[in-house]
Amino acid sequence: NKSRNTEFRNLPPEVNVSLPRFHSQKIDTKKLQEQFGSLSSMSDSMYENEFVMGNLVSDVNAEYENEFTINTTGKEASMPKEPKIIVARNAGQGVLNSLVCLNDNEIWTSGQDSTIKLYNLQGELLSSIQTKSGNWPWDIAITKSGDLLYTDPKDRTVNKVRSNQIQVVTRLESWWTPRSICGTHTGDILVLEVSYDEKQTQVVRYTDSSKKQTIRVNSNGKPLYSFGYYNKFICENKNLDICVSDYGAGAIVVVNQTGKLRFIYTGSPGTTKGLFFPSGIATDSQSQILTADSNSQCIHIIDQDGQFLRDIKHNDLHFPRVLCMNNSGNIFVAEWEAQVFDVGVQETETSRRLNLENGANYKLFVTKDSIDLGDFNRQEIKIKWPLKYIRRYGFHTRNLFMLEAGRRCETGEGCFNFFIDTNQKELKMAIDNAAYDQSEGAFSVKFRTLRN
Repeated sequence: NKSRNTEFRNLPPEVNVSLPRFHSQKIDTKKLQEQFGSLSSMSDSMYENEFVMGNLVSDVNAEYENEFTINTTGKEASMPKEPKIIVARNAGQGVLNSLVCLNDNEIWTSGQDSTIKLYNLQGELLSSIQTKSGNWPWDIAITKSGDLLYTDPKDRTVNKVRSNQIQVVTRLESWWTPRSICGTHTGDILVLEVSYDEKQTQVVRYTDSSKKQTIRVNSNGKPLYSFGYYNKFICENKNLDICVSDYGAGAIVVVNQTGKLRFIYTGSPGTTKGLFFPSGIATDSQSQILTADSNSQCIHIIDQDGQFLRDIKHNDLHFPRVLCMNNSGNIFVAEWEAQVFDVGVQETETSRRLNLENGANYKLFVTKDSIDLGDFNRQEIKIKWPLKYIRRYGFHTRNLFMLEAGRRCETGEGCFNFFIDTNQKELKMAIDNAAYDQSEGAFSVKFRTLRN
């Protein structure tokens, strides 16, 4: 074979490559807009705050002439001029369990009977719905299309009322019972469910009658919500967050629409740990979250990220329990039924142990379930004695009232003495009625606007 070494000694020719260059031209923006269009300039608009207060004064804990007190962290929104808090008070028997606005002038109510009632703001009964099973509804809500929803824990059903016809949306498995409920902006239904043994709580999303989502634990597998019989209420915020007021945990628990925990709110900066008891919950057009705090007798307002904004107090607002809002920004509140008595403390061994000042003035609240001792000026509950754990009560003398707490009360065992100068008979009668008259019956509603 003939060698080809000589042939391969000749290398291939070198190739010189010159890269392309960009030659810029002046850009005619008018021609670009003609070809692609253009964006309008950003406009700044401010929604009018829907909570009506008086004019702010300089003090941090500002007091208003209309008797509202608003605590703020400086993140203030614009405030309208006239208060529009409307209290729905029961003129019949039992307790108001739930309120929901159908529109600006009509409100659905439910209580301790099997009838759900629609009232106007003059307190006139417009319509009523009898539950299908004859049981009490636990909670009521309105769907995006305006239909009425209610939960029936005994029947384990979620129900929809349309044109006065009741349709069972879903019947839960035997292990779960439905409690609180709300309609969503997408037309789904959110139901807060509690297990039969009351050791688990979950939020379930239903599309029509199909279960689409279950929210029960956080990213670490720990329960998001407390267990037990304590009330919990649910609502959806405008940003689609799911907000739950958890009375047992003393917290507002907020997750996003995928079920991921966003934040937990445990009270305002001035709230002592363990003394925040949220119940009813609602949101407004600015995605602010409102909750009724029966212990501090006020309404907390926080923003969509859990930042405390302010609270609303009024001398005639006692034990707010559930609340709702209409499109005009009016806040409707139903209260725990309570009678209020002014008392003074007589020192006892138990009162000293609890740091109750001898001779100091307090308020004694008698509700259907408990006797509560409240701060005279700040309208804050210091002690709750459930009626079923009170051993005995009565008058030592004409104006010295005695209460003996049992060991299962939060104070432990012990006697408390209170001076009461007026309404002695009314106090005894109020406790007697609460302790012995547990009759249940039809409720009726009166509306009262709290004004300055």
